[in-house]
Amino acid sequence: MHLTRIEHEDKNIVTFELAGLTKQDVDLSLHENLLTISGSLTTEKTTQEDASHLVCERRYGAFSRAITVPAGLKEHEIKASMEHGVLKIEFPKEAKESETKKITIA
Repeated sequence: MHLTRIEHEDKNIVTFELAGLTKQDVDLSLHENLLTISGSLTTEKTTQEDASHLVCERRYGAFSRAITVPAGLKEHEIKASMEHGVLKIEFPKEAKESETKKITIA
């Protein structure tokens, strides 16, 4: 699962390559400031008795990946879509820390 995270001025966009999967095969969950992507990749079995795989480089099995998101983010602020085996997740960018301002003592 390859991940790309791009930061824009007002949002973050994260993409995951999930070749061979549909949105029904993938679960997203939010707990505090961790967004978890999980699912399972299955492998094709040969159906012929006299055949077997010579090479099988495709990964299969359960997977899980967690990314941090801004603290206090609500699930309705996260937008997710999946097209052609690529999961795209958008969420607001973290608020920048405020500047320290000097206060004059009267």
